[in-house]
Amino acid sequence: MKVWIDGALVPAQEAMVPVTNHGLTVGDGMFETMKVVESTAFAIGRHLARMHRTAKGLGLTVPFDDEALRDAMVRRSRPTNPPRDGCGSP
Repeated sequence: MKVWIDGALVPAQEAMVPVTNHGLTVGDGMFETMKVVESTAFAIGRHLARMHRTAKGLGLTVPFDDEALRDAMVRRSRPTNPPRDGCGSP
């Protein structure tokens, strides 16, 4: 399985979060999970809009622009990167 962390898709076993990470030490954080049907992520625009609202409400900054986030979602949902159907998070 691959996960998207710090702007790259990496094998899950290689994904590391520093112990000084604010989300880890304080618990602030957010995530989006979306439905994937036939290798296409559903309602990407709505998910991005909700993520930005959540970030603003928590006083967090989204460290990537929407284009980079869309690209990560598209890469993650390709047939070479399952799931073909199911759920995926950027």
